[in-house]
Amino acid sequence: MIVQTILGHHAIKSQFKKTLRAGWQIDPFGHSAVQAYLLREETGFESIHFAQVNYQNRAKRKGDKSLEVVWRGSKTFGSSSQIFANAFPVHYSPPSAKANVTRINHVMWTMGDEFQYQYAETWFKQMDKLIHYVNLVSCICSKNL
Repeated sequence: MIVQTILGHHAIKSQFKKTLRAGWQIDPFGHSAVQAYLLREETGFESIHFAQVNYQNRAKRKGDKSLEVVWRGSKTFGSSSQIFANAFPVHYSPPSAKANVTRINHVMWTMGDEFQYQYAETWFKQMDKLIHYVNLVSCICSKNL
């Protein structure tokens, strides 16, 4: 996990001159306490987001709005092993509505899912329209403040 994360960070930093602050693990199978520390301290992440979660665990967390947590990875490492963690409400498919199962005002809007990009050009054109609209609304709202 760490080697792949470091390789990905290096590629993004060299190509785009950006440092990532958040990670997305689509299919994480098993985590250890030390991973929260490694993700926070060694990669510099502020948050980590998971798609693959046990269906019973996901249902419970959706019901009590606990999909977002502070992952306290290790008592030994203290606060340096704490990282904001989030389990997606619906795997990573486009949602019908996510805001009603979260405690926070921000919603991560995921697009796509496994084997869903047969028509990638159509997906990306639609996402471009959505991004344009959101930016337009954001601009209008900021002018009215």
